[in-house]
Amino acid sequence: MAFPRLTIWQQWLLHACLLWLSMNLADALTFWYEVYTHGSYLINSDGSPVSVWQRFANHNGVQLLWLVILGGTLLIELNYHRLFRARSLPTFLLVSFVASAVFVRLLLAFNQWRFEGSLLGAYPHGLRLRHRVCLSP
Repeated sequence: MAFPRLTIWQQWLLHACLLWLSMNLADALTFWYEVYTHGSYLINSDGSPVSVWQRFANHNGVQLLWLVILGGTLLIELNYHRLFRARSLPTFLLVSFVASAVFVRLLLAFNQWRFEGSLLGAYPHGLRLRHRVCLSP
């Protein structure tokens, strides 16, 4: 059975969805395992432990993980289809390196803008680590 050839944007969305799903699943399973074996280590401001659902909502609603994945996979797909298949390997590697550096810089600038200059702002207010210093002001 032959699979139909996907267009660039279809491959991009498929790549992004698979990466998003695998990252969230891996994070949820490892978080659940750590809480199950060692107890809760993230505590809400009211003293209740952070649930897997709260962690998922923080990653995707506050930190906008899905948007980062969409942007990163778009760069990857465009780089692959436009350069790797048409140019030499050194050109592909150079552009991959430069695109990665630019993407990281844009991501840092976006986080500083979004969280008003504080990288600790990525954590919800009131969230603290057990037996450690409080992350929120």
